[in-house]
Amino acid sequence: NDITFIEISGSGQNTKLARNDYGWTVANRDSYPANTKTIVKSLLEISELRTIEPKSKLPKGHKKLGLMGPDIEPFISRQILIRGLSDQTIVNLIIGKSAQGLEGNYVRKNAENQSWLARGMLSLSPDPMTWLDTEIMDVPSKYIKAIKINNPEHREIYISRKTSDTDRFSLNNIPEGYEVKSRSSLASLASLTEQLRFVDVRSRDRIKNSNISRTIRITTFDSLVIEMTQYDSEEGEWVEFQFLATNSPAP
Repeated sequence: NDITFIEISGSGQNTKLARNDYGWTVANRDSYPANTKTIVKSLLEISELRTIEPKSKLPKGHKKLGLMGPDIEPFISRQILIRGLSDQTIVNLIIGKSAQGLEGNYVRKNAENQSWLARGMLSLSPDPMTWLDTEIMDVPSKYIKAIKINNPEHREIYISRKTSDTDRFSLNNIPEGYEVKSRSSLASLASLTEQLRFVDVRSRDRIKNSNISRTIRITTFDSLVIEMTQYDSEEGEWVEFQFLATNSPAP
C-alpha cells in the first residue's frame, strides 16, 4: 500500500504506472486506468523473489548474465523501479537472463556491482498495453436494434429491425432501382459491438481537433445508445465512444 509508482523498461519500451486517488493508471497512456490485478500479481512476484547465490561483481560478468541494463542491452535486460509515498526508491532491480534449469533470473539490486542468482519468475512487461484492460464493450449482436453510419462524403447508411427474434436487418432509404447486395453483410454490422477491444488509447483532448471522418450511432432494444466518432490524424484512426440511455441526453 506504500507503493505509488512503478516503471518497467526494456525491449525498447517503457511503462510508467502511477497511483492516484482513483487507483492505478498507466501514466504514459494519458493516465488510462491500469489493470489492478496485474499490478498486484507483479508486486507479489517481486516480494517472493529470493537470492540463492552471489554472482559476478565485474562488468564482464554482468554482460555475460545480461545485467548491463536496458540502456545498454535493451533486448536482454529489464529494469524495475518502484517508488513509495514520499517518492523514495523501494526497489531498483535489473533483471537479466533466465537461469537454465531453474525458475529464476540473474538480477542486480539498487545499482550495486554485486549480481545474484534469484529464484522466482518475473512477468513484468515493459509494454504499456499489457497493463491495460483493453475491452471497450461486449454487447451481443442480438440486442442491436438499429445502426446509423454517417460519412460526410457518402449518403447515410441506416439498418434496422423491429424485433430481436430475427437476425434479418433492413437497409433503409435504398435508392430506386437498387437492392441489397448481401443480407449477411447487414447482419455482420451488428457484431461490431461484440468483444470490441482497443490496440492503443489516448486522451480525447489530444484528438478533438482532428478531422471527423465518420460517426456511428447504435441503438439497442434495451434503450442503450452507443455513439462512435472516428477521427483521422497523422498517427492513424482514433475512435471516441459515448454511451447514453435513450431517455437521458447525458453520456
